[in-house]
Amino acid sequence: MKITISLIGLILLVSLPGSVARAKYRNDTELSNLYNPTVSGNWNDPSNVQVKSDAHAKYRNLMSQLGVVFAPSFLSPAETLGYMGHALGVNYSLTTIDSKAAYWKEGMYGTPAFAMQTIGFEYRKGMWFPLPGFEIGGGLKYLPDSHMYAPHIMAKFSINEGYFNWPVPAIAIRGYGSRVMGNTDVDLTIASVDVSLSKSFGLLSTVNATVYAGYNYLMIIPDSKVIDFTPGLDSLRQDSTTTTTLSCSSTLETDCRNNDVFDDQGTISRHRLFLGVRIIYYHMFVTAEGVLSMDGSSAGEIVNSQAGVIQTLDIKDSTTKQFTFSVSFGWNY
Repeated sequence: MKITISLIGLILLVSLPGSVARAKYRNDTELSNLYNPTVSGNWNDPSNVQVKSDAHAKYRNLMSQLGVVFAPSFLSPAETLGYMGHALGVNYSLTTIDSKAAYWKEGMYGTPAFAMQTIGFEYRKGMWFPLPGFEIGGGLKYLPDSHMYAPHIMAKFSINEGYFNWPVPAIAIRGYGSRVMGNTDVDLTIASVDVSLSKSFGLLSTVNATVYAGYNYLMIIPDSKVIDFTPGLDSLRQDSTTTTTLSCSSTLETDCRNNDVFDDQGTISRHRLFLGVRIIYYHMFVTAEGVLSMDGSSAGEIVNSQAGVIQTLDIKDSTTKQFTFSVSFGWNY
């Protein structure tokens, strides 16, 4: 029932105009809290407002783990559908996060749980062009209790398949691209490439079971939007009057200069291993899968200015392992 309600909510969310003001939900981000500025003197003087040095590291860590939440689920073996084949499935995933870390506690609107749930669907189609053993697809993933959703596309090419009676696995490579939208603080672009092996087995002449495993290289590219880093101060009424200024052109409204973005830190990369099994009976299938996302280790670089001193900072992804468990139901036809 909860999943059904979430799916209905997703349809309504996507159909709403982007200009409609929306209240934040528990799983929406609140990146102004990561900035956590210190103030020496008057808030109205932007030179007195300084970002804490760990804000950029918290931002990178949060984007790394949130990117894994929206990262691709595989939920299919290396073998393709065949050029006449179609598949449509709905899926559910549970991804662990380091909810006790400061970047999750400070960076989210609500209190994060130990794991985040996503729901979605995917359609795949076998192709004969540009090569035999080619497959394309697309779908959508949604994070309940948030405004965030991620449409995606994928393409898979099976290098070797069809040896059902020989002890030879199918081998495939796949590319994936996604864009996380609906967030007022940041956009996430997600790209990945993976290689997988799979082997099918017949059971009782009525059921087909396929075991698959592989490696995935995940790339997460965060794009910060303009954020009010001093939300406790109204930029358009900071002169202590009852009149609201309609622009930031007034010299009195110096807090407007505290509306900024997180600096671009480059691509966040994660290494992932996956293992799953698909069961087909007639045209119906069910797939169960587990994914291990290894510790984050990529580093980015920003140029920072503190008190008039320009310095180059190396920002490292220090996130811990994450586990994703997924299940998918659908039809092959």
